[in-house]
Amino acid sequence: MATRARRGTVIAQVENIAERGSLKPREVIVPGTMVDCVVKSKPENHQMGYFHGWCPEVTGQIRGPQKIGKPMELDIRKIIARRGALEITPNQVVNLGIGMPEGVAMVADEEHVLNFIELTTEPGIHGGAGLSGHNFGPARNYSALLTMDHQFDFYNGGGLDIAFLGNAETDQHGNVNVTRVGSKLTGPGGFVDITQSTKRVNLMGTFTAGGLEVAVTEDGKLKIVKEGSIKKFLKGVKEVTFSGARAVEKKQIVHYITERCVFQLCKDGLELIEIAPGVDLQKDILDQMEFTPAIREPLRLMDSAIFSHSLMKLRQRNFGGSLDMDSRIFADENSNTIYCDLYNVNIKTQDDIDSIENGIKKFITAHFPSKKAHAVLTYDSFDVHPELAEEYVAMQKRMSEYYITVRRYSADVFRRHKLAQAFDLHRGSYANKVADQPEDEISVEEFIEYARKLGLSASQDTLKNAFVKANGDKVTMPRANFSKILSSLLKEEPGSDGSH
Repeated sequence: MATRARRGTVIAQVENIAERGSLKPREVIVPGTMVDCVVKSKPENHQMGYFHGWCPEVTGQIRGPQKIGKPMELDIRKIIARRGALEITPNQVVNLGIGMPEGVAMVADEEHVLNFIELTTEPGIHGGAGLSGHNFGPARNYSALLTMDHQFDFYNGGGLDIAFLGNAETDQHGNVNVTRVGSKLTGPGGFVDITQSTKRVNLMGTFTAGGLEVAVTEDGKLKIVKEGSIKKFLKGVKEVTFSGARAVEKKQIVHYITERCVFQLCKDGLELIEIAPGVDLQKDILDQMEFTPAIREPLRLMDSAIFSHSLMKLRQRNFGGSLDMDSRIFADENSNTIYCDLYNVNIKTQDDIDSIENGIKKFITAHFPSKKAHAVLTYDSFDVHPELAEEYVAMQKRMSEYYITVRRYSADVFRRHKLAQAFDLHRGSYANKVADQPEDEISVEEFIEYARKLGLSASQDTLKNAFVKANGDKVTMPRANFSKILSSLLKEEPGSDGSH
């Protein structure tokens, strides 16, 4: 249109010439009135992409096999992509930038999790398996195609859950430069729009540049074969494409992912939170930076699965399946307490429920002679299939034999409400069963035992006082009163608004 408006000549190169008026009007992008000349091209001069011809899977005419291609080699690109993929959770809408982030889609495909997320790219693609390299932008088997302006309306409106973008330079304040590298001025593309409107941002790139070579040893450790000659973590970047201070102000969650370590943005700048196995903190990280970052204590190792030649089992870990509970349970033996981290757990099968139950039982039995402990369970980003909700609550009922008290926490208000509703229904059902027992009276000891099975965290004295308050000097109380006292105690429970 611009060429036509400036009295230029518009030449259209086409593969085929159709009869006038035979094209479907809704499929016409450039009206004939804007075209001065049509040239029919030879097939070899009319490819869809840089390295392939017509592909109906890319045009959306058919759905082909889901596989992107053969698995990636375990090189520096795959290491970074794997660490990025660990940030993905079910049902997320994901943006992938060009370059290093493209590998996240390939890893997701290898791990069979593409159907659990919605990948998007700037040209308007939603879903499917994105193409890579010079063909980046389109995808095969996508579910929707927006125009680019509508795609950016979606991005700017906060439609993304998480984004993976490239990283050329980073400074001590978390600022990033991707627009002016050396003497090259590349421009930001959609980088600014996406990073300013997405809650979780992952900036990916090698730790150094200029000849960097790495290898993974047989025992799963990262070896720096040849260090890069160009440092990328600087005191100050040449140009600020992404502002760390602005991201902190907006409370964005920002990770800087490299092959040898991971940083997180905090209010004082970068904090080193993970280091690859086999990497020397001083020689391989701190000596290769122009500033000294904050270092989290304890400094975690990057997940060993990242450096494995086999699959990471991402589907089982983040998207449901057999759960590795050993890495999710911790003990404070001084306070007789276990902490169970159910972050990102997605209950999709009965096996998931069994894994949690057996894992907690095994841990408590191994660490506590009494085979009982106080329990604290975190439910952030936790989900359970509706058909399995009752089975999950029933499992937690069985676990009450191993819990002295139990606390359940979630930062998500809706999830707290759903948890409260589920466990209160379970408590109410159990309380009614207690009240319906044939014996007319229960003792204070029985009362306390029943309360513990319901997971009440009130102290023994509090329970005794509640019993006495309801019954005076009597050593037993009518079994029918149990539900009434229970309701009163539940209102006083910490987290009675739904966080229990």
